[in-house]
Amino acid sequence: MTRSRHRTIDGTLLYVHCVGCGAQRVDLHAAGAAAPTALSRALGAGETTGSAEAVSRP
Repeated sequence: MTRSRHRTIDGTLLYVHCVGCGAQRVDLHAAGAAAPTALSRALGAGETTGSAEAVSRP
C-alpha cells in the first residue's frame, strides 16, 4: 500500500507499506519507467536493528 508520494526532479518517491507483513520501503518511480525501483531495503516485520544504514542506500 502506498502511504504517501512526493514528486521530485528524479521522479515520484513512494513510501510503501506491506499490509501483510508490516515492512516499509521507499521506492522511486522515475519518469518513463514501467515500474518503481526500491531505494531502500524493506524494514519492519522481524527487524531487530536500529541502524540508519539499514534504511538508506549507500
